[in-house]
Amino acid sequence: MFVRHLAFVGYSIVASLFVLLAFDFVLGLFYPQAIYPTYRIWPEPPVPPFGSAPDKKSYRHIKKDSSDEIIFDITYRFDQFNRRITPQPNTEKKKVALFFGGSNMFGEGVEENLTIPSYFAKLNPNYQVYNYAYRGYGPQQMLVKLRNNFESKEILSLSGDAFYLFYGFHVKRVVGTAQVIRWSQGKHPYFTLGESGKLIDKGYHSTARPLFNFFMWHLANKNLFRLLKLDFPKVTAKDYLTTCEIFKESYLLLKKKKINLKIIALQDLQEAKKIHSCINEKPRIILIKEVVKNLSSYQIPGDLHLNSLGASLVASRLKDHLGD
Repeated sequence: MFVRHLAFVGYSIVASLFVLLAFDFVLGLFYPQAIYPTYRIWPEPPVPPFGSAPDKKSYRHIKKDSSDEIIFDITYRFDQFNRRITPQPNTEKKKVALFFGGSNMFGEGVEENLTIPSYFAKLNPNYQVYNYAYRGYGPQQMLVKLRNNFESKEILSLSGDAFYLFYGFHVKRVVGTAQVIRWSQGKHPYFTLGESGKLIDKGYHSTARPLFNFFMWHLANKNLFRLLKLDFPKVTAKDYLTTCEIFKESYLLLKKKKINLKIIALQDLQEAKKIHSCINEKPRIILIKEVVKNLSSYQIPGDLHLNSLGASLVASRLKDHLGD
């Protein structure tokens, strides 16, 4: 009787998995654009120590909507230090400005003269501006860069300011949730908190948790999972503390160079306040609430990234906070 019951349970599980896989397959056939938006992007092989970085000096990035209409068609250019080119006014430089973050700070979908760093350079011609942001990056890439220090002649030996554009989902990039692993393939840097509360460098998500990474990547690539935008594990209080420690160490490393780190928050203001509360007011967080109030006006049509108007607004607000 027990064997028969066990067999029934086994058959039920197999049948359920078959139904789910069949349903998942059908979703991919009839709703491909809802699950797989049309992108044409460059290949991103693993690039230590950041996980991903441009491996050429220029790339063309085309994004289209479900009707094959082009949303943007941009060519990104990079210098010898893998920073996106930022046009600079030809004036004497007295300070430096470093920009960190993901695709919005990088300037995804806009020309190189229409990014946040580029507008900042126009408004503050006495600053030498460097764009270290890149698509998909989180705060851990900033810390890895600062821990590895700058190469000779990489930045001018001047004091100045650094800015990180923060979104609540950047905590998920620190954690390495299923959706993050799906598009990053687990190749991004991975930090955890030790018992003493200090950061432990675990290498990369894929190498530190190979079985978890393998399972999450396959699960997150299922059509049903993507359509419902499911994601786990859930972000915990400890994950916020880990993120806070990343910002705190980055702040202290920059402070040694007489560079003042500020965190910018456009959305997810409550998430930003969580970060703010556990880092004891340092580094300072700049809240730019105008973007939240009229978000669609500051985004690329058909895309969620900041347009040139949004980038210009952020840069002008940063100018107001210089010297804070």
